[in-house]
Amino acid sequence: MCPLQNISTSSEHSKEKPDIILHSHEECLKDKKKQAENFRFIEEESNKYEASRILQDVGNKTVVVNPPYPPMTQGELDMSFDLPYTRLPHPKYKGKRIPAYDMIKFSVNLHRGCFGGCAFCTISAHQGKFIVSRSKESILKEVKEITEMPDFKGYLSDLGGPSANMYAMHGMDENKCRRCKRPSCIHPKVCPNLNTDHRPLLDIYRSVDAIPNKEKLYRKRCTL
Repeated sequence: MCPLQNISTSSEHSKEKPDIILHSHEECLKDKKKQAENFRFIEEESNKYEASRILQDVGNKTVVVNPPYPPMTQGELDMSFDLPYTRLPHPKYKGKRIPAYDMIKFSVNLHRGCFGGCAFCTISAHQGKFIVSRSKESILKEVKEITEMPDFKGYLSDLGGPSANMYAMHGMDENKCRRCKRPSCIHPKVCPNLNTDHRPLLDIYRSVDAIPNKEKLYRKRCTL
């Protein structure tokens, strides 16, 4: 039996979800299996709709990892992309050429999150497993702004997201998603509750293609 334990505390969050107490840092230094057990809990919690708070003792102190916020609404995501970004690198680069910036300078992000659950990837740790998509209006507004940039040559380098073609995909019954802790909705087999309809994404592609002052659109390869 795994020696990790759940306990309740007086915090508001823990009234709903018990805390998870990990093996201490010192225990993990002595036993790599305990570190592996810790990682399993951290991975599972990062893939939940409603996660528990995680605690780990380090010496005479305790590290507290608060649960992530719930997924944003579409309106909240649209508002975040409507902020007055410069679309420029950080001033610390002092005008130096950045090859990675050249690649994404004229790209548009359609959504957040990824339900792929790839073992090498940490998107679920900082964006979550659940897809939140921008509205069509928000996306087209940004594309039109890009076409008006003085150095735009008519090519969009990408119209996608961290998970390429998962735009507008989600669980058909959200209550099932709230109880799920699978790291992947598509491995080892596609979840029967997953809506995999590509029509909303194809509609975005066609609408962007119809915008003037743009010669070509490069799309990420589909993975579903």
